[in-house]
Amino acid sequence: MTELSEEKDLKAFEEQEEELDDEVIEVDLEIPEPEEVQVVDQVQEYDTPDWTPPSFEEVVNQVIAGDWGKGQERRTRLEAAGYSHVRVQQELVRRMNHR
Repeated sequence: MTELSEEKDLKAFEEQEEELDDEVIEVDLEIPEPEEVQVVDQVQEYDTPDWTPPSFEEVVNQVIAGDWGKGQERRTRLEAAGYSHVRVQQELVRRMNHR
């Protein structure tokens, strides 16, 4: 690239940058609370010395009963509680195949 074409490219870039600086962009500043934060709050309710987490089998049974939600909500809640959503899903598939 020649020095002249580099100068033209730089000038064009600076002009575009000035145009963007002049534009006003409205932004909705209300930020919804992330789902993960709500889940963590729910998990912390049970964080007491005399409470023991459910076993893997109990969690799978709870998932089948719908206690952990579904889709992304279930994945988020399981991970927040320290369970592998992949492992739980594998167990669900295994149980469905052995009916």
